[in-house]
Amino acid sequence: QLNQAQEALNQAQINLANVQTNLARVQELYKKGFASKEQLDNSQQAVDVGRALVKQNRASYELVSARLNNTTITAPISGTVVSKNVAVGEIVAGPLGGATFSAPTFMAEIADLGSLEVIVDVDEVDIGKIQVGQPATITVDAFPNTSYQGAVKEIASMTSGRREVGITYRVKARITDPDKALKLGM
Repeated sequence: QLNQAQEALNQAQINLANVQTNLARVQELYKKGFASKEQLDNSQQAVDVGRALVKQNRASYELVSARLNNTTITAPISGTVVSKNVAVGEIVAGPLGGATFSAPTFMAEIADLGSLEVIVDVDEVDIGKIQVGQPATITVDAFPNTSYQGAVKEIASMTSGRREVGITYRVKARITDPDKALKLGM
């Protein structure tokens, strides 16, 4: 469509150049008395129509170009694609879905693996010992002999659940030295 719009614009510009050249010839002939006023008016009208066609085709080209630019979807962050829900060429709905309201299409999930966080449930007995900014040592079951350093980022104000053993609060800590061995969900 972009190529077609470009060619239509090119043709309109070529046509405009031709009718402008013709107008200049008719104006010279009119001055010398070899062309009628009607021929001069017709030539001027052809130039006016030619200019309008150039404007119309330029607008069409810009519209198609803008649509093409909107076909590329970029993520708001750099990261690793951890799930992909649409294929190349598939039509997706935006926040408003076009003319009617619809839910946006969930296209992909992206994770910044250089900025990992861990979420743990801490017993109510121990929650008073934890403060935001406090250093944390983090281990994962997959690598029991490796520990990672981090810092407490957030402590929930409300309980995250009641277990048989008591009440827990959700604590979020950022890992300051993640490596490529860590995977989401560990």
